[in-house]
Amino acid sequence: MDRMLSVALAALLVLAACQKAPATANAVPTLAVAAAPRSPATIVAPAAPASDADDVKAFLAGLYAHYQSSKAPLFDPYDADAARVFDRDTLALLKAEKAAMKGEVGALDADSICMCQDFGSLRATITVTSTTATTATANADLRDVGFKDDSARRNTFDLVKTPAGWRVHDIHSKDQASFRQSLSDDIKGAKSGAAT
Repeated sequence: MDRMLSVALAALLVLAACQKAPATANAVPTLAVAAAPRSPATIVAPAAPASDADDVKAFLAGLYAHYQSSKAPLFDPYDADAARVFDRDTLALLKAEKAAMKGEVGALDADSICMCQDFGSLRATITVTSTTATTATANADLRDVGFKDDSARRNTFDLVKTPAGWRVHDIHSKDQASFRQSLSDDIKGAKSGAAT
């Protein structure tokens, strides 16, 4: 009896699956496809939203807006405004370098963002070269149109996405391979100098 009940239920299920729903004027045909299970090797991280590149570009454009005129309000990316510029790791490195240098000038004798000590009217062309959901790399091609003989230069930024938005993790240029490494070198030099 149980076997007959099972067969009858199975037959009803097969018949129900064959029934078509009544068509409506705006119905869209659907196709059921069984999803193949994915092995861990085929699972990939989600791609970054398309807006991440735009957000990175807007963040860097906002930084360089402070350099468009030497008459702009004071912008201090290495002290008062540092939290709006750098990620937590780089902020800690800046703090450690400042403490180690005890008022002496080190890597911060020039501004690594503008690659300058002074500026007239800096123009930056920003190109985002890569993004993930949490990191990005971008180039800033710079020229100070306020100085007649200023030459073109390029900064490359490593950025990370924080809860507060994109922040600079490191800066690379032709003259400075790594801003973070320069800060670390200052700290090591100050410690070794204090030990002698």
